[in-house]
This record gives sequence, structure tokens and C-alpha cells, in this order.
Amino acid sequence: MTGTMLDVSELSENFSRRLIQSGYNSESVKKAVSKTARLMTHAVIINELTGPGERCSLCNLHKEGAARRLAGHGNPDSPIMFVGEGPGEHEDMFGIPFVGIAGTALTLWLEKMPLKREQVYISNVIKCRPENNRTPQPQECETCIENFLKKEIKMIKPRVIVAVGAVALKCMIPDATGITSSHGSWFKFEDIPLTPVYHPAFVLRKKNREFAEANQQVYRDLMQAFQQIKA
Repeated sequence: MTGTMLDVSELSENFSRRLIQSGYNSESVKKAVSKTARLMTHAVIINELTGPGERCSLCNLHKEGAARRLAGHGNPDSPIMFVGEGPGEHEDMFGIPFVGIAGTALTLWLEKMPLKREQVYISNVIKCRPENNRTPQPQECETCIENFLKKEIKMIKPRVIVAVGAVALKCMIPDATGITSSHGSWFKFEDIPLTPVYHPAFVLRKKNREFAEANQQVYRDLMQAFQQIKA
């Protein structure tokens, strides 16, 4: 990818500025952005060696020009697995889940947890990027869950699953109510305890007191998820 190394530097500066403007501590942002940059750089090296990721045609997403199918990333022995909605622009570019601004915020959150970003496993319900980051359709979610996510979960064998955001929750637990009333609650997916947390993008849209309160709620919900590992 021509100019990608430069893009990593520019993206890192952009993420740092936006996260600090949102209200996060500058030193915490620096650590999280540094980890995201390393993930991006690693992805660039892998892409140069192996070429684009595997394409998929099992649902309508391939008709929208989805560039590749993204697998999860992280520690395959992690007792906790994070599952988001699907890849966005930067995830599609680098081939790693949660490496955009929202992913950097997630990395920042994990810095305050017992296990850090590099110690957990992170994936998505949808493995290909929907056009213009639109919300995936139920059939698309079902296809990816049945063909990929369930297999991924069987390989990782997490003791706890964290659904990141409303779409991931609804795809995995169709009967769940909205994320505002469901976050911090417990469900079962493939007989594994699952709890939802707010998506970083949702939190980043908050301002001032609402932003601070949303972050504190995420930290409480994440700590509850990590405590469940010990149960």
C-alpha cells in the first residue's frame, strides 16, 4: 500500500488529537495510540508479504465491493473475547479489527483493565466492511455468525464474551433490548456468558458530563466482565 507507513503516522496524530479533545488523559491516549500504530504497522508488513486477505461471497456484502474478509486478532488463549459490529474504513485498510479511532478508544479502555489489548482476542460479527459503514442486515449477520463467528469462538474457547455495541448485541442476542438498558446484563451465546458494553463510537459522540459518565459506565461493565472470568 503506497504511502501506508506515512498514513500510520498521520492517523496516529489524528487519533491522538481527537481523543484528547474528547476529554481523555493525554498520557493514556499516547499509550493507546502507540499500540494502535504498532498494530497498523504490523498489518502493513503482513499485507506486503501475503497480499490481500481472503475474499468472501457468502452474502450480499461482496456485491458492495467489500475488499476482504477480516478474521479476529489478538491472544488466541485469552479467556475473554470482544466482538464488535464489523470492520470500518481503517480496519478494512489494515486488516485488523478495531484499529480506527473507536478501536483506539477501546485500547485506551483496556489499559485500565486486568488484561490489556495485546492480551485479549478481538473480532467482529460481520467479517467484511458494509458499504459506507452501513448497519449490517440480519441475514448478513446470521451468515457470518454461522459460518465464521461460531467457529472462531470454538477455536478461542473464551470464558466470557463482550459484545461491543448495540449492533453486535442484537446480532448475537436478537431478543435483547437496547444497549442502554442491556449493558452490564448477562446473556448466553453458544453457552458462554456474554455481556454488552457501549461501543466506543457511541461514547465518543457524548460531550462533557455525559462523556465522563458513559466512560465510567464502560469501565464498570468491563470490570464486571473481567471479574466473571474468575467466577
